Formats: sequence, structure tokens, C-alpha cells
Amino acid sequence: MDDARFWQLLAVFVAVNAVAAALNHIDDTDETYGYYEPLHFMMYGYGFQTWEYAHEFGLRSYVFLLPMALVGQALQAALSLSKEQTFYALRLVLGTFTAVAESAFVSAIDAVFGPSMGTFTFVFMLTSAGVLYAATSFLPSAVIMR
Repeated sequence: MDDARFWQLLAVFVAVNAVAAALNHIDDTDETYGYYEPLHFMMYGYGFQTWEYAHEFGLRSYVFLLPMALVGQALQAALSLSKEQTFYALRLVLGTFTAVAESAFVSAIDAVFGPSMGTFTFVFMLTSAGVLYAATSFLPSAVIMR
């Protein structure tokens, strides 16, 4: 894997995902009520707790939310962010992890199939609406793609 190529890809993917973090709307109500609301509850101690997280039903675990809560609290403490800024910072963190995975994937395609196939993969990923929306989504299916 060419290190220079990886860093070039990473710069482009981070830039695109930063725009996605700032501009993408939330497409799925489950993302809002199933993940961001309980995350807010974990980080600030108040807010909505959906019935899936309630102890009497216990359908969902807070384990998925815990890393994001820790990252959010660390970012908020280190940078003195507001709640809104913390929301966008967390989306940027998700987008950055996606950018690293995308860059590694395209670099691997370069190494195995050659630079021309890597360039095709790069262009297709860069122009894929699905990848753009999933890059900053806080859903288990989007997080696992990273």
C-alpha cells in the first residue's frame, strides 16, 4: 500500500465526510429516537428515554451508545462545545472513521487490482449517495460498515 496515496485519499474522504456531517439531514427516526435521544440522556442525565431502553423491557443495551457518549463528553470538555457543536463533532468523528475505512479499502484495491481499478473505486465511492449518507449516520448498520 502506497502511504502517500492513502493520505491523499484520506484527505479527500475526510473533506467530503465533513461536508456530509454538516449538511446531511437525519433520514431515520430510529436514529433520532433510538440513538441520539438515549445518547443525550447518557451524556446530560436528562431527556427522553425510549421504551426500548427502559429497564422493564430491556430490548436495547446502552453498550452501543457508551463509546459515543465517552467521545462526546471528552470533546465537549476539551473544546468547550455546546450541545449542538457536540452533535456535529460526533458526526464528524463518525465521518472520519468512515474516511479511514474508505481510504484503506481503495488503497487495498490499488494494491491488489492496480491503480486504475483503485481510481474507479475511488470515483464510485466518492459519488455514491448511500455512502455519503451512511458516513455520518449513527445507526448500528452504518457504524458496522466502517
